[in-house]
Amino acid sequence: MNNISISRILKLIKFEFLMHRRFYLMIFIGAFVLVTSYLTYSLSHYKIDMTQYGMKNHFYTGPYFFYMMAVLIFVAGQSFMDLRSKAGAERYILLPASVFEKLISQGFVKFGVTFLVMPVIFVLSALLARWIAVEHLSHWTGSIKNIEVISSKVLFLDKDNLPLIGYVFFIGFFLFASSALFTGSQFYGRWNSVLSPLFIMLFSLFTAFSPYLLSSLFSSKHWSVGEFLGVKREVTILGQEAPLYIFALLVLFYLGFLLSCFISYFRLKEKEV
Repeated sequence: MNNISISRILKLIKFEFLMHRRFYLMIFIGAFVLVTSYLTYSLSHYKIDMTQYGMKNHFYTGPYFFYMMAVLIFVAGQSFMDLRSKAGAERYILLPASVFEKLISQGFVKFGVTFLVMPVIFVLSALLARWIAVEHLSHWTGSIKNIEVISSKVLFLDKDNLPLIGYVFFIGFFLFASSALFTGSQFYGRWNSVLSPLFIMLFSLFTAFSPYLLSSLFSSKHWSVGEFLGVKREVTILGQEAPLYIFALLVLFYLGFLLSCFISYFRLKEKEV
């Protein structure tokens, strides 16, 4: 099976949804109910009209960010579920497809659900929550009524208010986080939802503060964290000035994404041997 077959990849995708349809149904229904409930409560209790300060009553960005973080953990972090048991692993390994095809199919499923299906569920939940809050609950709670309808700027980041380097940074972070969770599922199994996010958090913190740690080790001058962060160390990235640690994180995020893909491939290949 040296040639990549689209037919085999589609069959693997179908196999994934058939074998784990209960999991995906629980994710879809659970996300819709939880997001609708939270946004309905939140929108029905907003009483400060931001339009008087020249702003829009747009309250979806924060919830959407944390929603996507949870989606990454519970969807991308639950990849290769068949490998968690001996019987499931034997069944999955014996499927008539190459390692690369299995990796591609799993990636299509997890990243497709994460970045295509789950944002749609959030939009539907936001629309329903706004309708319930504005049309039915605002009379009882005294909340404002001129709440903005959710827009595409929430889902794909607002390019008008976010500099290019910030846009590239967030894309790199989500690529790295999703690929790390995707790969970690082959190592940690059911514990991946806890261990991989912990690894990502520690990795990001260590990278951001590594210049301070190195300075403390090799410099004769003692720096406090506040003094060290107050020193201007900026580099030019994509025509814009950014702190040095942002540049370091950018490099590591994108390299980490590529490395995670390679590790995932060879880990799966190792299991088949």
